[in-house]
Amino acid sequence: MSKEAPITEKWLKRALVAVAYIISTYGEEEYLPLMERLEKELESHLAGRDAVSRARAVMEAYAAEAAEITDDEKAI
Repeated sequence: MSKEAPITEKWLKRALVAVAYIISTYGEEEYLPLMERLEKELESHLAGRDAVSRARAVMEAYAAEAAEITDDEKAI
């Protein structure tokens, strides 16, 4: 008997990135329903969290995005 890992926000985001990669790289449009399902699942997962958890997630996403900003973009 195998134990299934829980479906977490991290898992959903990774799955969404993987499917988005396949679609955008190879044009595999038959995966669009899967991408839409993952988006809905992630949205549902995020909606079920309390406000403090959502605020932390916003800050984590902002920090990751800010880390990717180049010096040229900082000057804008």
